[in-house]
This record gives sequence, structure tokens and C-alpha cells, in this order.
Amino acid sequence: MYFASKREIDNNISGMSEKFCFHGFFPQSNALSAAYKTYLSELLPKSEMMSRLNVVKFLLCLSDSPTKHFLENPELHAEEPKPKEECDIDWGAYLNAGVEPWTPNFDETSEDDSDSSLHDERSGELSEDFNGETLPIQIKSVERICVMDLKFKREELLATIQHSWYNDDSFMMRPKSDWREANIGILWEEYLQDQFQGLASLKSSSIISEYKVIREILWQIWKPHNSCTIQLVGNSIKPRPDVSLASIRSYAFYNYMNEFLSYIELMDLFRKFDNSLQEDVGADMICRTYQSYGSSIRKICDPIYKRLSELEDTVRQQESTFTLLNLASELRIIMQPLKILKDIHDQVTIDYIKNSPLNCATILIARLHESLSFTTNKLEQDLKLTLFIDTVFYYISLVDSWLMGDDLADYAKEFVVEKIVNSDPRQAQFVAKNNVSDHCRTNTFLKIFMDQILTVGRNISFLRLLGQYDVIGDSQEPIYNEFLREIFKELQTFPNEKDESTEMKHKELTHGVSREHYIFPVVETGICRSSLDMQKQESLVDVEDGFLMAVFADFFGTKPEIEPTKSEPTLYEKITNSTTGLCPNVNFFETILLNIIERRFTVSGLMVKNLLIEEHLLEKQFQYLRHLYLFFDDIIFPFYRRLFEKNEHSRKYWSNTIWLTSHLQDIFMDMYPEFYEKCSVQVKDELALCADSNWSFNLINVNYDMPWPISIIINQQQMESYKMIFKFLLNLKWALYTVNHLMFTDMQPKAIYGKKTQKSSKVENSKNKITGNLFRLKFSLINILNNLQHFVFGYVFQKNLLQFELEFEKAYDLNSLIKSHDGFIRCVSGAIEELQYQMYEKDKNNNIFVCIKLLKLMWDNSRYATLERIIECDKIYNTFFTDISRIIFPNYVYDY
Repeated sequence: MYFASKREIDNNISGMSEKFCFHGFFPQSNALSAAYKTYLSELLPKSEMMSRLNVVKFLLCLSDSPTKHFLENPELHAEEPKPKEECDIDWGAYLNAGVEPWTPNFDETSEDDSDSSLHDERSGELSEDFNGETLPIQIKSVERICVMDLKFKREELLATIQHSWYNDDSFMMRPKSDWREANIGILWEEYLQDQFQGLASLKSSSIISEYKVIREILWQIWKPHNSCTIQLVGNSIKPRPDVSLASIRSYAFYNYMNEFLSYIELMDLFRKFDNSLQEDVGADMICRTYQSYGSSIRKICDPIYKRLSELEDTVRQQESTFTLLNLASELRIIMQPLKILKDIHDQVTIDYIKNSPLNCATILIARLHESLSFTTNKLEQDLKLTLFIDTVFYYISLVDSWLMGDDLADYAKEFVVEKIVNSDPRQAQFVAKNNVSDHCRTNTFLKIFMDQILTVGRNISFLRLLGQYDVIGDSQEPIYNEFLREIFKELQTFPNEKDESTEMKHKELTHGVSREHYIFPVVETGICRSSLDMQKQESLVDVEDGFLMAVFADFFGTKPEIEPTKSEPTLYEKITNSTTGLCPNVNFFETILLNIIERRFTVSGLMVKNLLIEEHLLEKQFQYLRHLYLFFDDIIFPFYRRLFEKNEHSRKYWSNTIWLTSHLQDIFMDMYPEFYEKCSVQVKDELALCADSNWSFNLINVNYDMPWPISIIINQQQMESYKMIFKFLLNLKWALYTVNHLMFTDMQPKAIYGKKTQKSSKVENSKNKITGNLFRLKFSLINILNNLQHFVFGYVFQKNLLQFELEFEKAYDLNSLIKSHDGFIRCVSGAIEELQYQMYEKDKNNNIFVCIKLLKLMWDNSRYATLERIIECDKIYNTFFTDISRIIFPNYVYDY
């Protein structure tokens, strides 16, 4: 068992197919690829796939020099002639139909005898000059067969880098020079052989020409492979220790080759990175931002490949002496951008297989954006600018499709904003993702997407739901194109160090070469000082003769060269041409992007606010909620007053949902005709079994069906806060109602008709003392409850209401409207929750409502009015007063 992986086998088959193509065996290459795809189809089960992969790997291990087999037996691989396709219509017979066949009569003499005589004369002349035997002319009808001349192709390949040294273990190429210095490597090998005298097996080093080493290095840069001078060891490449030039010893050559290995590894690194981004990793999708980043690297590397190809052409032509030292100096210049690119790549990227696409995209953008502030030279600055602008392409394209097309198609889940869809599509929410790292969340460029663009997106999505499309402009230009144009406009504002006058002169000279330049003068000078001048005189042509000028134009004149059409420059080339040095500040991307968003979509927020206020009565909706749940202006007074009375006198009849709902709707019918029908009172079933008059109010809910689209501003969670505040205020009103309705006449002794009660003075004093304590407790409770009510209505509500009205007035879009109301209800509910905790949640058995119930019990029935109960009520009151005073009395002096 080999435990082969499909990616490994794919690479091996692809490499063998490329090798066949390189040697000229194109049919064999296509046959190999087709057979492999047929044998390993996509629909195979996993077990069968693994079995077939092992078979293919076994066959690969058995294969031995397949190209050599083709070269040794060329006749076995000649292409067979393709059979002539049958045609439904014989066009030859069809076209010759009705035409009489014509056969020339060679016996008849030709009317033109001059031609035959001329033929005889020429034949005679030829026979006089030619002394050899005349070969008979034979014309044979031979069917043309396209046969691949493998011998010729092999000779052609031997003239290039593919030579026999690729497969031989050892070889010796002696240089043409007779100098001793040119044969150091060969002499050293001979010296070693002489010293050992055959006593030990000494492997002889291979001597290769410098030209072939240069060609190999250039080929290795395109793709690392096992060759004469370089070998693959695991995942790394190393120079072979037993190969050298004739003029250098093996050890020195081995160390010198290490400089070229860095270039080979550098190109291979970016090539593998780009190839890995073309495939999906398992079930997850590769980060599209990384693919934009990889595309930018590929565009930077493409001109380098072109320069390497031109360099190889220069070497291959051998028109000048080109050494390894020349190659090293050329590659240092060509590879300089890639060295800096490698440092940037290591700093800004993370493993996209082990990390989520969101982390990969945000970290890459944040690190690239921050690295722009730390550049040391123009080349590094241009590379970082190119990478950053290309990398943010996917993010800005998502914004474009979202805002212009209402499609947030973030399939890889790498965008910082996500769409949360509920059961009701109209309630879909756009929120910033919480799992963004803190470092990326604070990045100024990414904050634009999580704040301003998110706000604009909410506005436009909301307007689309309302059917308002006027806010979206008719601009057909993508946002990214405008973003790119504004960047170059900003780069042009920096000082330009180029000499404009020199450039203008160069342009004039360049454009001036639009006429013909003559090799020799076309007018006679009259001076002939040498034979060469005489020859030039003989070449003169009269310029006034138009016919001669046209005929001899190609001989005495040179026409202006037509410049080839240049392709569109890449982004890196544009940036390089736009910058002349280090820019003082390149962090202008936030300003440019914000200006584009504001210029295109700034009116969307104001339209949202106007629509909600004018067509959906948002302000009036806020007023209705305050009157319904927050007891503003005490409009709801008849409802809760009637509720308290019914609860006190006949509890079994008042807890009717229909009666309470109709009573509540009657109160708001005239003032709010648009909303009153949507409110209702819900009574829980436990109310019939509840004996506590105060707790029974907690079983009543006032519901209000918030209409869309107001439900976007006032969500369900905020409605729960309104209900909580309503229950607290209802309990507070009940406490005040109960204490205020404790009448003094109820405490006077009731005389029995016709009798007089006589009690001792001791009993009378005790009763008066208890009565006085009850009076004092009543006034204390009324005082603190009134203060608590004034604090809630006069401070908590009014303060937050003023702030809310100010924020609402300044609101300019959907997000600010939501924030203004959310801040109001959050502050109010927070204060009410603290008061609620101090009133009856801190100690449910000894709270202020228990104290009120005991007071009412003692007030109504003097038998329960004992000194112990009064003392207990005083303790509850004092504790409550101490706790609540710290909240409602700002200048409260603590008693330590």
C-alpha cells in the first residue's frame, strides 16, 4: 500500500504530460491525460478512488525513461494518415457534368515557333556549360504522409539545454581555452586521481560548460526540477556537490550556486502560493480577499517572467560573452522587487487553511494598511500600495453589489458585515460581526465598513423595502473604479521631481521622427574625394522623378519604425510611474472611500427619517407609547384608577380581558385613532387564584402590536422594557392609592347603639399610642412614595426625554434614529430596574409593599394593630428609606 494522495498523483501525471510535450510527443501527452481522466473519474467512491490511485502510483514507479523509448523506436510512433472523409455529394463530378474532356495534341506544330527556338537555344547553352550527366526528371504521385522526424527533433533539442548530461552520471566537457586557469577543475580531478592511485573509489566530478549552467539556472527559476547542477531533496532544492565548471573547483562552485537557489525558491514560493489559491480547501471556500491578494502578486511577477525570458534569449543567441557573474548581477536587479515582496508577504499573511476566511481577510487588510506608514524606500512603498489596493477589491466589490444591487453575496463569510434573516424577510438585520479580532476592529479602514458603510447599507435596504429607489443614483461606474481614480488623483498632488522641460523636449524629438531618413544624400554635393564618395554618387536618385523615388524608396531610405501597440499597464506599473519618491502621507484611503460613500448615498439617511415621520407617524408613535406605558400626562389615569377600585371591592369581576381592553381603547380612541386598536390587555389565568392584591397587577400585561416599519426602530426587546416600566409604575400608583385611602374615620371607636363603652385609662392610652404610630407610619409612607414618584416622573423621565428629543432632532439616518430611541429606553429602564430592586426584589418577604399591606390590615381591623407589628413595619420602612434615599435624594447625608 502506498497511501497515495490525489494531488500528488495529479502533479506526477501533469509533469509527465509536460515532459512529453517538451520532447515533441504531443499525441502521447494527450493520450496520457485522457486515459488518466477516464480511469479516475469524479464519480468514483472513495475506496475505489484510493485503489486506483495506488495502481497509478505503482505504474509511475515502474516507468523508466518513457521519452527514451519513443526516441529509440521512432517508426512505432509515426502518425497514421487520416482516412479521407466521405462526402455526401461528389462535387468534382457535379462541376464537370456536361463538359467535354479535352486532350492536347502534341503532334501538331505550334503556331509560335519563336518559343521552341528559344527553348532550343537555352538548351544548347545549358549543355555547353554543364559537363556532368543529365539526370532524368521523374514525377511520381506520392501520397503525402505526415511523419514525425524524431531524429531531427532530437538533434534540435541537443542544441538547447536538453542534452545527454541530464541523464548521465558523469561527464567531462573540456573548454576550448588552453590556459591553465581555464582548466582548474579538470586539473584538480586529475590530481586527485593521481594521488589515490586507484586505492579508493573516487567519484569523478562532472565538468559542465558555463553556458549550460546559465541555461539550467534560468530553467530552474521557471520550475524547480532535478537537473545536472541542481537536485530536489525533500521539499527543498540544493546544488549538486559533484558538478563544477572547468575553471572552478567543486566546493567553490557549490557555494556560489547557493546565491541562485534563493531566486529559484523565491519564484517557486509565489508560484505555489498562487496555485494553491485556485482550489477550494475541503468543504470551505478559500478567502476571496486572499485570491485578490494572490492576483496582485501574479501581476507583479508577470513582468519579471518576461524579463527572464528576454534574458534567456540573450544568453541563447550567444552574440556576446555572458558569464555567471553577469547573470548574478542581472538577477539581483530583476529579483529586487521579489525580495521586498517576500518580506511583506511574511508579515501580512497567515495560514488561510487553519484560520477562518474572516480572520484571514481582516488581518491581511489591517496589516497591509498599517504597513503603509512604515516604508523605507520608493520600491517598498509602491509594492505595498499595489498590494493594498488590489486586496481591498473584493471588499469594495461587495459594498458595490450590496448598495447598488441589494445583494450581499459573501459566500466565503469573510466580510465584516453579515445579514441576519428572520422568519419575516422585512425584519432582516445587517450587523457587524462580533468575532472580528480587537486589532482589526480598531483599524481605521475596516471601521469604515463596520460603521459608516453598515449605516448606509441599512438605510438603502430599508428604502428598498419601502419601494423608494430614487436615492440610488444612475452612476454606472463601479465604486472600486472611482476609488482607484481618486487614489491616482491624490498621488498626483504630491511634488513631482521630474524635469518637465526635458520631458517636453524628449516628446518633441520622439514625435519629430515621423519622416523618412535617407541613407545617402539625394542631392549631388559636387565633392568626390575618394572612391567611396564616387560610389555614393552613383547611388543618387533624382528626387523630382516620382516614379524613381517610389521604386528605389526601400534602397536608399529608412522608414520610421511603427511602435508596437502597448498593452494596458498593470496597477504596479501605474503606481511606479505616478510616484517619484516617498510620499509624505499615503493613509488617504479612508478619506477617499468615505467621500465616495457620502457623495453617492448621503441623502439616503434623510429620506429614511422623512418617510418614517411623514408617512408612518414615528413621532406620534413615540408620544403614544409614553402615554400608554409611562403614564405621561396621566391620560391613563381612568384605567388604573378603575382597576384599583374593582380590585378592592369585587375582584372576581374585574379580571376580564375584554372589559379591560375595551376600557383602555376607549381612553385613547379620540387622541390616537391610528394606534388604539392595536393595544390590548392580557390577563393571566393565575389571577383568579391570586390572593395578593398587589401581586395581581404583575399578572396583567398591556400589549401593543408594533406595526412595520416602526418595529425596526422600536424592537420587541424594547417593548418588553416598556412593559416592565408599566408594571413598576402600576405598583407605585397602587401603593400611593392604598396609603392615601386609609381614612382617619376608620380609626375612631364605633359606639354601640344605646350603650356607652367604658374603658380604663390604661387601655385608652395604649390604644392612642398605637393609633399615633399608625398615623405617623402612614404619613412617612406617603412622603417617601410621593418623593419616589416625583423622582421618576420629574427627573428620570424628563432628563432622558430631553436628551432623546435632542438626539432625535439630530438623527440623520436609520441607525441614528435607532440609537436615539435605544439610548432613551435603555437609560429609563436601567433606572427603573434599580428602583424596582430596592422596592420589592431585594427582600421579597420584607419590602415596602409588605409594609403597606400590614398597615392597611391594622388600619382596617384594630385587633391586628399590635405594637410588635408596628415595630416590624417601622424597621421595613427605615431600611427602605435608607436604601432609596441614596438614589432619589442627591444631597442625602449618610448616617454613619
